[in-house]
Amino acid sequence: MHPRVEAYIEHLDPKNAAILQAVRQVILDAHPAVVEKFIYSTPFYALFRNFCYLTFSKKHNTFVLGFTQGHLMDDPYQLLKAESNQKYIRHIFLNSGMAESLDIIATYMQIAVQIQLEKHR
Repeated sequence: MHPRVEAYIEHLDPKNAAILQAVRQVILDAHPAVVEKFIYSTPFYALFRNFCYLTFSKKHNTFVLGFTQGHLMDDPYQLLKAESNQKYIRHIFLNSGMAESLDIIATYMQIAVQIQLEKHR
């Protein structure tokens, strides 16, 4: 676990910190080779290359889990969203109910990991 990501999460209010910590663990558990980074003042996660990140959306006033190749992902729960100017990136909004929906987040992480593994072959 990256120490700057730890510090980033520690400075959040307890509710948001708990949500991000839970989602972070799901990301790290998605594949043993997932690497945590802290770039652009944002937690990023890589499997051969950056494939997802956690950030705060000022526009939507919530944290989001972003997928850099989200346009390639299946969307079994219809949660992936994109801004009009985003060709590739897709987001899942992490509201307070997402902490109880970690299995859903894990499903999306497995989809994203599979895409990374297929691209690396």
